[in-house]
Amino acid sequence: MALNTVYLRRCLSSLKSALNMLAASESGSIEYDVFRNAAIKSFELSLETSGKLLRMIMAKNLLRKH
Repeated sequence: MALNTVYLRRCLSSLKSALNMLAASESGSIEYDVFRNAAIKSFELSLETSGKLLRMIMAKNLLRKH
């Protein structure tokens, strides 16, 4: 069974875009706040998705050993 990493790749792409737009926006502006919040949320989703995938791999490997 192969792991589906489509959502993780999408989260990472969103994070990269948010960081690029954040760097291009003026500090203190509404756009800066929006892109900063988007970057934070994308980072959180990436961590959560990575953790779920890691747990799936670990569970699969543990079942294989027993």
